[in-house]
Amino acid sequence: MHDTKKLLSGHFLFQSLGEEAIGEIAKLFKERRTKRGQTLFLKGGRCHDMMLVVEGMVHIVANSPDGKEIILNAIGPGGIIGELALLDGKPRSAQADVVEDCRMFVIRRGDFLGLLRQKPDLAIQLISVLCQKLRDTSSLMENIALNSIPVRLAHFMLKETKVDLDKIQAHETFILEHTQTTIGNFIGSGRERVNKLLREWEGKKIIRIASDNKTVTLLEPDELRKIAANL
Repeated sequence: MHDTKKLLSGHFLFQSLGEEAIGEIAKLFKERRTKRGQTLFLKGGRCHDMMLVVEGMVHIVANSPDGKEIILNAIGPGGIIGELALLDGKPRSAQADVVEDCRMFVIRRGDFLGLLRQKPDLAIQLISVLCQKLRDTSSLMENIALNSIPVRLAHFMLKETKVDLDKIQAHETFILEHTQTTIGNFIGSGRERVNKLLREWEGKKIIRIASDNKTVTLLEPDELRKIAANL
């Protein structure tokens, strides 16, 4: 219980609530552990639980009629999964795959709806979460629909820095947390095309990728911004 209260009190969705309220909420969450390779739920599934990820990573994915997979979101520690089905009680709108062993807290729909009726501040913050996720999904779909693969990849790389785009400096270094195959799934492309573009940008000294294939240095962030802007 103490561990649950501590984690919930530090989460942006619950942090505005008092200690007593968080204690009551913590009683409703159940801990769950899942292994890499498991599927939390399928599109169309009727499980209406909401999950708060404490450790690990989950990918929210959609599949096209021709079998191509697109990653809609990557949910890591502090992220929330399943809030739509929890609120409207309808079938799942996408599939959730565990890509790293996970520890999470789970709450059932009926229990959470009861909380919302008692805690208006929680409802307001959940609306904010939903709006941000809608913006992210709209941005992803617009990026795939309207932009070329180099533009999509440049957008992805800049976002991976987790730095305000206006503040990215030359020689900014970050860890690329996804494989090239996964990056391809994020941007609607394939691993070979991603690899070719990254090597091209290395050759032009726009980026440098370390021997671990994860540590990336932006040598010329302005050039990457130009590619992202399709200039």
